[in-house]
Amino acid sequence: MTRRLSVPLGALLAAALCSCGAKINGELRAGGAGELRIEASFGKGIYGLARSFAAFSGDSAGAAVLDAERINRSLRARPGVSSSSLVNSSPQTLAGTVTISALAELLNANQAAGVTFTEKNTGKAAPSGALKVTLDRASAPQLLSLFAEELSDYLAMLLAPIATGEALSRQEYLETLRSIYSGAVADEIAAARVTVSLRFPSAVKAVSGGAASGRSASFDIPLLDILVLDKPCVFEVEW
Repeated sequence: MTRRLSVPLGALLAAALCSCGAKINGELRAGGAGELRIEASFGKGIYGLARSFAAFSGDSAGAAVLDAERINRSLRARPGVSSSSLVNSSPQTLAGTVTISALAELLNANQAAGVTFTEKNTGKAAPSGALKVTLDRASAPQLLSLFAEELSDYLAMLLAPIATGEALSRQEYLETLRSIYSGAVADEIAAARVTVSLRFPSAVKAVSGGAASGRSASFDIPLLDILVLDKPCVFEVEW
């Protein structure tokens, strides 16, 4: 059976895309239960920019760039999520674990674009399946439209083509950031990476866009690649 990812998993992806450094570690077990552990931090340039926008909107000084409790409430309300314990240890960080009781309940084929999950032989000793994520300029806007509003707002604040739809090269995007905001914001985005490590029910047979070791697949992705999407970002794992 093949289904598409719904809002909560996408919201965690968005949190990673809004940060200047993010690590996502997770495990998917046969039958669809699992966990996602996320750590995201914001550089001083982006944090200062976010606070300036927040102050203009009337938010209190010192508030977190991404409010962990607001995201927790959204996640906990979703079928198939048994718990969400994200916290802000500082206004510049977001970290914690989301426990998924039934991934199938999080999937809605009529809403999200670009992410598909297929699983079979779940009752056997070596279950098999596939997870594929395709981000391009056609699918990304539809995917972003499903996120919590504040997450999409921060991507738009960063003038990211993934949110605005503007066709820019990586260099053009960084030059735009430098001219409108500052070199610090542009430099933080240019240096940032998103690292993802996922453990699957069986040994990984094939991986695209990353590397495999035993039952795990890992991805080390320049943030700039995802924000600009001047070429599609495709990540796929088969087990």
